[in-house]
Amino acid sequence: MTTRVLVTGAGGPAGVAVIRSLLRRSDLTVFAADMDGWASGIYLVPPGQRRLVPRGATTTSCRRSRGWSRRTTSIS
Repeated sequence: MTTRVLVTGAGGPAGVAVIRSLLRRSDLTVFAADMDGWASGIYLVPPGQRRLVPRGATTTSCRRSRGWSRRTTSIS
């Protein structure tokens, strides 16, 4: 079983660098999330592993993101 990793802020330079580094490992499944549909980092992973997330400025958007992560991957 592979470990699932969610990288948020996939459009920023750090997010892109982290995704590229993690993709070199065969024991990981990498998911990329960003609030910008044009964020370059989300296109480094397959379509089923990309997520657009709402801006995290409200508690509602935080709850939505937390619910998505629980359905998609387990976080320890």
